[in-house]
Amino acid sequence: MPLQLASPQRQRHVKSHIDTWVDRELENIHSLIDAEHSLEQLKEVRATVNSHYNQVKAGVDQKELASIGDELKMRNAQIVDLQQKGCLSDLESRSKSLVERVQCIRELRSVSKQLLKSPAQQAHSLNEQRTAMD
Repeated sequence: MPLQLASPQRQRHVKSHIDTWVDRELENIHSLIDAEHSLEQLKEVRATVNSHYNQVKAGVDQKELASIGDELKMRNAQIVDLQQKGCLSDLESRSKSLVERVQCIRELRSVSKQLLKSPAQQAHSLNEQRTAMD
């Protein structure tokens, strides 16, 4: 009898552990996606600042030119920093790791349920935010 009780308890513990692990991995993946989005936004802003820099350069307003040049350097540094962190490669390796660490069908089911639950929770949260804004 104690063995029969231990097995369901152990299964619940394993499921809880898997759920926590999947949630952590999803948070990391979301952070990487946010970083990629930030990188794209920074590149767009840099293009705008660069265009403005070239316009001011033609007008030869040295003070404004220096200010825009500083902003351009800052954007470049931010872009380089994000690129060095390797957002895209981390995203791919995280996704691959999520699949490769599954060792049995039971774990696969648990991971699948957790992966499906996450977008549903996000959609629910997003709908609540929209309702609150209305």
